Amino acid sequence: MAQLVSEWRSEGVTSPEQNLIVANQNEDVRELNRAAQLERFLGGELSETFIVIAGQTCRCRDRVLFTKNSRLFGVDNGALGTISNLEGTRLTVALDTGGSTSFALADYDHLRLGYAVTTHKAQGMTAENVFVLAGDAMQDREISYVQASRARGLTRLYLNREAAGEELQDAVRQMSVSHQKMLAQELLEEPERFRSTDGALAR
Repeated sequence: MAQLVSEWRSEGVTSPEQNLIVANQNEDVRELNRAAQLERFLGGELSETFIVIAGQTCRCRDRVLFTKNSRLFGVDNGALGTISNLEGTRLTVALDTGGSTSFALADYDHLRLGYAVTTHKAQGMTAENVFVLAGDAMQDREISYVQASRARGLTRLYLNREAAGEELQDAVRQMSVSHQKMLAQELLEEPERFRSTDGALAR
C-alpha cells in the first residue's frame, strides 16, 4: 500500500481523475483514500476549508464518489466528481460525466472520497492509469479482469510477498481461478464445457 501511494503521488496529486486507485476491500479503500487526500493536501492542491461528510473530511478539489442514486440532483450510484465549491454545508461537485450538481448535506450526504474505489465500483470506469492493490482473499479471475481493464494507459498491480509467492506463482494461480456462476440451462446445453479433467462435472 505504501509503495502504491508513493508511485501514485507523482501524477495522482495533480491529476487524480486520470489516476484511479482500485482495491477489493472497503477498509483498504478507506485507508488509500485518506493517504491520497493527504498527499494532495501536502501538495497544495486542496483548500484549507473543509466539510465533514459521513465522518470523512472533504475539501474543495477533493475527488468524491456518489453512493446513492438521486434523480433530484442528477447523480448515479458510482458516479465520480470533484468538489468545485464549498459554502457552509452546501457543496458543488463537477461531475466526470459533464456538468455539475449542487446540494446541501441535509438533502444529500451519500458521498465518500473518490481517489480509491472498490473493484465492484470500478466496473465501467476508465482512467488513464490504474493502481491496483491486489492479492487478498477475494482475488480471482473475474476480479482481476475488471482491475486490469480499467486503464487506457498503464495498470500497476501491488501485492505483498506472501500473496505473490515465489516468482509471482501464487498470484498467477489465484488470478486464474474462476468463480463465475453458471446457469443451469448452460450446464444442460453444453455439459462438456463444465467437465473437469477426470470427467466429473465441475461444481
